[in-house]
Amino acid sequence: MQKSQQIVAYRSGADIAACDPFNPEAALATPFARTGAFRHFEYSRDGSSLAYVGPEGLTVVNVATGEDVYTFARKGIIEVSVSPNGSFVCTWERQARPDPETKKPHLNLLIHCLTTKTVIAEHAHKAQASWAPQWTDDETMYARLTSNAEVTIYSTAQRGSTFKLRATNIAAYSLSPGRNPHIAIFIPEAKNGNPAIVKMFSLGNFNVPISNKTFFKADKIKFIWNKIGTGVLLLTSTEVDATGQSYYGENNLYYMSTAGNWDCRVTLDKEGPIHDVAWAPNSKEFAVTYGFIPSKTALFSYRADPIFEFGTGPRNTVSFSPNGRILCIGGFGNLPGQLDFWDMTKRAKIASVSCPNSTQLSWSPDGRYLLTSTLSPRLRVDNGWKLWHYRGVCVASHAAKELFQVMWRPCTQLAPNPESWAKRELSPAPAGLVEAVKPKPAGAYRPPSARLGPRAVPGASFTQPPPQKRTVPGAPQTGGLVPRNGSPQQQQSRGNSASPAGAQQQQNGNRGRTQGGKPASPAPAPAADAAPAPGTDPASIEKRSQYLIKKLKQIMGLKQKMANGETLDPAQVRKLESEGEVRMQLAEMGVTPPL
Repeated sequence: MQKSQQIVAYRSGADIAACDPFNPEAALATPFARTGAFRHFEYSRDGSSLAYVGPEGLTVVNVATGEDVYTFARKGIIEVSVSPNGSFVCTWERQARPDPETKKPHLNLLIHCLTTKTVIAEHAHKAQASWAPQWTDDETMYARLTSNAEVTIYSTAQRGSTFKLRATNIAAYSLSPGRNPHIAIFIPEAKNGNPAIVKMFSLGNFNVPISNKTFFKADKIKFIWNKIGTGVLLLTSTEVDATGQSYYGENNLYYMSTAGNWDCRVTLDKEGPIHDVAWAPNSKEFAVTYGFIPSKTALFSYRADPIFEFGTGPRNTVSFSPNGRILCIGGFGNLPGQLDFWDMTKRAKIASVSCPNSTQLSWSPDGRYLLTSTLSPRLRVDNGWKLWHYRGVCVASHAAKELFQVMWRPCTQLAPNPESWAKRELSPAPAGLVEAVKPKPAGAYRPPSARLGPRAVPGASFTQPPPQKRTVPGAPQTGGLVPRNGSPQQQQSRGNSASPAGAQQQQNGNRGRTQGGKPASPAPAPAADAAPAPGTDPASIEKRSQYLIKKLKQIMGLKQKMANGETLDPAQVRKLESEGEVRMQLAEMGVTPPL
């Protein structure tokens, strides 16, 4: 799957649709669009299906064909979530009063099986914040917090089979990813002085916990698992900061291993809140942004040892690209919206950009582009999205009157090879992008008459620069000055070149010059499809922009061929992959690329 096949789905006030984020107006091979006021949508983890809810109920769409594969008519559905492999869909609606006759509670959480196209389970769940069940990666089990005293695990392979994890005053739980799932539960700090505690169990064995971690100053918790499920970061917080330094309470960061042999507190060397935490895709490192603004960002090993510091600035967000080669550090909300892109192989900053008023960011599946969006109801103005290359160039943008949701279509086929990707993309930088990232200072103003030097100003009173002292190898050193145009004898020998015959004679003489006793080989003819060399004069810029526009039109034709099912040869595939670079070069020239 190529970059041009990376798709985003968006939900506005009037419709829900999928499009190419690089060219939203272009037609897709399998178009998807629905008109109406929809509440929510979600892709499956593998990107094979998309589920959305509207006034009439639930609809699940096959992304490959664009056809509806399942519908469930019921008004009032508000939330939807999809299981990891897309085999099950969960829906939630507001809980109504119990039935006056049977006194049974309203079963407002439904589990839909897309294989059998039936509802396989119904549950009563009042709270909207924690309604979504958590699944194992193989979809054989899902878990729910059924009360403040137990977490119930349901089996999808054996209908009706359940087992429960019971404890006193469970406030939150989390199911790990990976092949060997674990479950962690959180019991907050008690009023009688007992500390908060996190207990970790192997799924199915709840007799003895694998590990316990106790701590004070913890009313709430956020579980942040690494990708393979071998470790979890615990971000604890309190409602009130006892020191009075923050309006948002006090928080701390801890680490626990599923092996049960390591747990610790992550030591941070700057006072203030913890703004954001993110695991690297390799599950061996994590980044933390912490401290009072200007906050500090640092990289830690899975043993919570500091590795590298990214400096300080107005930042509160960290996000790794899917392949882990790029780290984005940004500042949103009440911060100005600055983004820094870091090369994680060299620990060097690549670029800095400004995207104010952004409310959400997400990486493309191939890890080369970052999508920043402004959504309602957080902001009612300037809704839309921008697409940034990791080199710091905005390659596409789209404005919308009202935008509520935007999401990349997941694509497991785009799992990139980090090593080859780094060699191809990170070193060296594409031509022209360094100047776009780090503009040169403007310097002092010079009038037009002084910009070309004194020799280009007619009638100027500037004096001729003195002749330079030149040393001729093998000649006796007289200490004199050699005129700029050579000796009188040299001037006499070149005098014939002033006439047309002399110019022709000199041209023939240059053509017969030798290099090291061998005739000089003629310069090779330029390739027919070679790009014009970039220049600074308007004619050169115009010529190169025309070439790039022509190449972009060829790329759009190749995309249409691929959409029609035609097979592309390797040269065409390479040309297709160069679309982002072509658009970036056009953007640097101030040329609006064609749709």
